[in-house]
Amino acid sequence: MSVKNISFKVVLLLLFILAAVGAVLAFAKTIADNPPESPEVTNDKYVDDIDGLINKLKDSDLDLIEDEYQMLLDRIDMYADENLINEQHRDALKQNFIKVYVVRFNEWCNRCFSNSVWNDNGQHLAMTARIKEIRNMNLNNESSFSLTLKNIEDVVKNYNEAWKLAKRTDWGNAKAILDLAQKYSSSYPLTNCTKLMNALSKLPQKLGNSHKAYVNKQIKEKLNDYSCDICDYKDKVIEVNKIVSEYKESKSHYKDNTNDNVNKMNEKIDDLKENARSYYYDVISNMSRYDNKLSRTQACFRELWGYVPQPR
Repeated sequence: MSVKNISFKVVLLLLFILAAVGAVLAFAKTIADNPPESPEVTNDKYVDDIDGLINKLKDSDLDLIEDEYQMLLDRIDMYADENLINEQHRDALKQNFIKVYVVRFNEWCNRCFSNSVWNDNGQHLAMTARIKEIRNMNLNNESSFSLTLKNIEDVVKNYNEAWKLAKRTDWGNAKAILDLAQKYSSSYPLTNCTKLMNALSKLPQKLGNSHKAYVNKQIKEKLNDYSCDICDYKDKVIEVNKIVSEYKESKSHYKDNTNDNVNKMNEKIDDLKENARSYYYDVISNMSRYDNKLSRTQACFRELWGYVPQPR
């Protein structure tokens, strides 16, 4: 074979090689520029799995729904994170699940509210936390169950407010306080809670005792003090009589249908006035007939005890 023929064959081989390489590069570029579409994931079985669990939730034991709540949410998120379902399926499944869950959650809450003993530190905190969590999901179908969640919240809120009211001792606005207590006392399902109802029923007496203690303290403090002149003392007597009258007007709110407490208050005032009489009698007796305060002092004494002592 001549050298010329060999050279020709080598050149021809090189051309074939270059052509093959060029074809491969061109195909690679075509693939890179237009990658083949991935086959669409068939996710029906995963959607069906979640739908099946949601249907089971409708008949689940109420004591298990909280465990199933977290399990279902975790599974929906897991399927989405692993691209076994798309985001639209995730959102749709969560909406369907929460709609069913709220119905069972409401049943559980009502069962708690039907008990005579309420677990406010455990169950009520769990209720409000769950409602907040559901709202934070910002689901498109929230309007379909928002009223149910609000009703549960209102029961817990009213329960807490009723307990705050039952613990009050300030009697200054007794009528309004007791009217509100009466409203809570007839509000269902609060009426199921025995402890709360007992506390509210004792509130009138508790406010009455607080008011009575205040009045007796004012009587003792004001009418045991002789450091002032007799006209200032007379003003104190007028003041405590007014305080007793206010108590008398309010005692019906405290379910006190007798005058026993008022009578005892008036007796205490009379006793303290009697104790003060000898002191102020001595004050006037020791005054000079030319003291410019004498006539005013005698007039105040007359208003308190009905006669006028004379200076010695």
